[in-house]
Amino acid sequence: MRLRRALLALLLTAPLTALPSAQRTPLPAGQGQPVQLAPDGVGPVTLGRDVHDAARIAATLDPAAAAVGPGCDARPQFGLQVGLPQALGRAPASVMAMAGADGRIEEIVLQPAHGRLRTSSSAACRDAAEAFATRLTGALAAFSAEPMRAGPMTDEHSLRFAGGARVSARWFRGGGDCDVALHFGAPNG
Repeated sequence: MRLRRALLALLLTAPLTALPSAQRTPLPAGQGQPVQLAPDGVGPVTLGRDVHDAARIAATLDPAAAAVGPGCDARPQFGLQVGLPQALGRAPASVMAMAGADGRIEEIVLQPAHGRLRTSSSAACRDAAEAFATRLTGALAAFSAEPMRAGPMTDEHSLRFAGGARVSARWFRGGGDCDVALHFGAPNG
């Protein structure tokens, strides 16, 4: 009987001991592997890189990363979940990369897990964007505020970093929602 239990225990634990430690200890749901920010992108997702190469590397950081496929605007794109660096509290974030006709990444959007906030005013939304941008200055240098653009449904705030990346915040008047995101290479931004 003891021999059976020992053999059963060995059979059940052998596959686990064969796996590398990082694979045996999964990150909590929604947490991705920590990546570094740079003026041209997030970890392996950088402006100008081949979208398929970036997606292959991204799959090593997030096995659930989306495969490259056409996005809503027909550009090749993929998405993944990452962890923000220590300076940003290691919070989870979503990254979306879009490529041009040449297959090179031309736009990257990083949205922190708290990307959509409830705020009481456009000014509070701008303050949330400034707080997020301030935490990014170590990796992306200084930023400056651009004039607010008021649309029929939203107020849009933009904070541009010296290297071209920008934090945007859109405050939706009807519901008080505030979207905050970091953009690299946005074609119209």
